[in-house]
Formats: sequence, structure tokens, C-alpha cells
Amino acid sequence: MINKYIAELLKTNTRVIVPDFGAFMVKTTAGSDDKQISFNDFLKYNDGLLVNFITKTESISKEDAQKKIKTYVDAINKELKVNQPYKVDGLGYLYKDPRGSVRFKAGEDKPEAVEKPKSEPAKSAVTLDEKPKVADPVKVENPVVKKAVELGKPTTQVQGATLNDKLSQSKPSTTDAKPQVKTGTPETKKVAGGSVPPKQTTPKAAKPTASGGNKSGGIIITAAIVVVLGAAAIIGYLNLDTVKGWFGMNDKPAVMVDSAAIKANQHRLDSLKRVQFVKDSIEQVKQDSINKAEELKAKNQKKYYLVAGSFKTKKYAEKFVEGLRADGYNAEIFMERRGFYRVSYNGYVDRQEAFNEYRKMKEKNIEVWVLRY
Repeated sequence: MINKYIAELLKTNTRVIVPDFGAFMVKTTAGSDDKQISFNDFLKYNDGLLVNFITKTESISKEDAQKKIKTYVDAINKELKVNQPYKVDGLGYLYKDPRGSVRFKAGEDKPEAVEKPKSEPAKSAVTLDEKPKVADPVKVENPVVKKAVELGKPTTQVQGATLNDKLSQSKPSTTDAKPQVKTGTPETKKVAGGSVPPKQTTPKAAKPTASGGNKSGGIIITAAIVVVLGAAAIIGYLNLDTVKGWFGMNDKPAVMVDSAAIKANQHRLDSLKRVQFVKDSIEQVKQDSINKAEELKAKNQKKYYLVAGSFKTKKYAEKFVEGLRADGYNAEIFMERRGFYRVSYNGYVDRQEAFNEYRKMKEKNIEVWVLRY
């Protein structure tokens, strides 16, 4: 019965929305009376057209009409869930495409059931028949070790023996002759007729000084010099400041601390910081004002709107906006004229961008037009 109501409404309306399911759309070809019916599963909100028609035709309440529509939608979904087309009497068939979207085919030809593509099993990255590769044996460069490996002997023993042999060859021999030191009396020279004993040297006597005295005079003079130098050192230590004055070592630079100058400099630095802070604050306020002005300008620059519908009641218009936003559109009520509230899918500043989106929506059989406002 509801199929009959939809067919009757499509004769006088360009769109009939089935709440919580989708909308039947009527498209008229320019210069022809032929009408093409399509289905849009994005428009699911209740605009009241179908509910009011059922309420008036069957003389029932809106709640009962909504229950009938829900039963009707459940019956359609039950058929579509098992990929079976649902026949809408007098119009055509509803069916699901491979992506799961609901589509409509006009006429009496029943579309074939759509099967979901089967996913191919993932290929295993590991081949079971493939044998693991064995690492190449380590090459033995040492000929002794290589021979030991060929004979089946442990390599470590042969290597140890080889190292011992090398170490034994590199050690110096302990039987090397050491130089012998002869002790005792010097050898006597052999001469004809006997041996001659070696010469014996006798210490020379100290020569007398020119004055005829010994070294006692020099010792006395040296002692006197040491005493004089020691006394001078003691006197100099006791009068250290005086000695430093003789050599100019007491001239230390005077350090003057000017507290007033330090305070003045600190006050100047604080003043500079305050001035810089005021400048930064003014610049920030200025930048914020520019940003707000640009945002307001961008908001008020929208000129082209993709119109989705026009409503006489603002409440219906607001509900329509909520439904479009739930479907992902940037919908809004952008104008009110002659008692009708117009709702847009989206608004654009650039004309070309608006018409590009308009063409895309028309390809999906969505009723929309562009309005410059």
C-alpha cells in the first residue's frame, strides 16, 4: 500500500522521503516530458510529506502512520539484507550495489542478486617446502689449523701448540754469554827475563797559597759573606712594606664601588623592560584584531550556496539542517525571503568551486541548485 502512496506522490512532487531509509527523486529531462526516478540513501529525515499523506488517506494518527512506515522499511531491509531486490509496485526495484549502497532500477526487469566479492586468502610469506640455507663453513687460513681440521683434531689444541712454538722461537736463549768482570790485581806485563810490577801513583801534596797560608783565610771570608747576607734577609723581611715601596710593589689599583650608578643602571634596565612589554602587548592586541577581522571577512564572503531546500516553517528548516550535517554536509539556513527559509548543503566564496561541487552532486542524482546571495 505504501508503494502506491509513493507512486502517487511522485506524480506531483520531485522528491518523496521515506523516513529512516531514503528518498525517491524525480528528474525531468529538459525539453521532454519523460521523468527519471532515482534513489538517494542520504536523505532520511522525516519531512512530513509521506506521513501526512498516509494520515489523511487512511484517516489515522501520525503515530500509526509512522509505525506503518517503519514496518515497510523493515520489510525492505529484510530483502536487501539477503541481497534480494525489493519490488516497488508501479515504479521498479530497490537493490544493493557491491559497495552496499541502496540503488533503484525503474521498470519491470528484475535486477540480478548482487554477490559480495570474495576476498582471496592471503598468501603465506613462508614456503614450507623451502629448506633453510646452511651457512658456509668458516674458512681456515692457518695451514696448521687447516690440517688439524682435515685430520679431525680439535682446532684449539693445534692453535695452542702453534702459539707455543712461536713463543718458544721468539724467546731469547738463556745460554747467551754474559760479559765477565775480572776482579783482583791488575795483570803484570811480561817482559824478557821476568815481569815488571805495575806503577803505583802517589797523591800530590797541596800547593801552598800565594800568601803562604792555608785555606783557613778563604773559609773565614766565605763565612762573613754568608752572615752579612743572612742579616740583610732578616732585616728585609721585618721591613717588607718598605722594601716593596722601593721596588714599586705597593701600588694597588683602588676599587671604587658606586652604588648610586648601579641603582641608576638597574632602573634604566627595568624601564626598558616595561617599555618592551607595553610594545609587545600593543602588537598582540593589534594582531588579534586583524585575525578577528579576517575571520569575520571570510565568514561574510560566502556568495554561492548549493540550495538543498526551502521551508515555510523555520522548525522544519532547522531539523533539515541537522539531518544534512549528520550526513556530512556543511549545511546552514542562509536566508529568509517571503516567509520561506532556504537551506544549503554548503556555501562557497569561489564561483568555480561551487559549480564543481554542483556537478558532482548532480551526477549522484541529488536535487540541488546554485544561488548567488
